[in-house]
Amino acid sequence: MKYVKTYEKVREYNPLTPHTGDFVIVRTNLMDDELKKYFYNNIGQITSIRTHDDICIKYDNVPDNIKNWFRTYTRNGVVIYYTHDTIDNIVVFSRNKKDIELKLNIMKYNI
Repeated sequence: MKYVKTYEKVREYNPLTPHTGDFVIVRTNLMDDELKKYFYNNIGQITSIRTHDDICIKYDNVPDNIKNWFRTYTRNGVVIYYTHDTIDNIVVFSRNKKDIELKLNIMKYNI
């Protein structure tokens, strides 16, 4: 007996917009200089995109002095730090982490 596959909505990949799972560098307008420096010098990963103005970005190795700026949840005993931001604050994004690391080094050393 044959069956009919259920309809599924497939979004086309647009390389000009970030997607879930992409690695990002964010520039923010917050007041705290240490937090600005952390966002601009570290790579985050998009975990979800709700709307254009609400994306969730996960960060690793967050220093103790700025941990209170992040939201947390625990998965399998590991604390994960994340923050919400807008797509407009994303400076660079890519599916490959190595591409972002290269761009981060270029931005740091003005190459």
